Amino acid sequence: MGFTSRSVNLSWTPPLNAHNSPVSHYLIQIRVGEDGGWDGGEGGGNLAAAPATTAAARAGLLETPGNATVFQVNDLQPFTTYSFRVTAVNGMGNSRHSKESYYMLTLREVPSGKPTITAAHNTSSTSIQLRWRPPHPSTLHGEFLGYRIAYRTRNPADPDNAGGAVREILIKDPTVEQYTIQRLAIFTQYLVSLQVFTCQKIIRNMQSFNLSIS
Repeated sequence: MGFTSRSVNLSWTPPLNAHNSPVSHYLIQIRVGEDGGWDGGEGGGNLAAAPATTAAARAGLLETPGNATVFQVNDLQPFTTYSFRVTAVNGMGNSRHSKESYYMLTLREVPSGKPTITAAHNTSSTSIQLRWRPPHPSTLHGEFLGYRIAYRTRNPADPDNAGGAVREILIKDPTVEQYTIQRLAIFTQYLVSLQVFTCQKIIRNMQSFNLSIS
């Protein structure tokens, strides 16, 4: 099997005995996770599949357009474990399903989700506390390692701006949901952003806002 973050290429051998009725097409069952169930039941005789569309892939059961023994399953989720099994169909009905494939893990992608800021306020004349909710797990597309906080002064002329450089804090714990930025300049506005990062340190979809120290 060859695969990407959103698709997998399957191939299989046709049945040895088609009982004098050629195979017209195949049904592909999709199982998500190692403990997931098989949509459509355990036997091959009562499967009712949808055509090979992205909606059908989400439903877990596909019907191939012909009797070719290669097929690409699309519309899968990144960084997700899948397994597959195949049922042959001819004029006499459905065969029993094949032995299930080995488990495969689709590739990672850049996270599409972002954290949601729930509170941001001064805790002293030189510090700001942030609170947030993590992005939904389905939007991470990889191992969730933590957060990146980036901040700088809003006014490039401020003495604390250090040439306009962005200061960065990496929080290497995905369970953390609050952080206090300290040692800030008083009477200064800051631009702050919060992002997630994965094992590949791909960072995207930030939550940004302005804060003032007074």
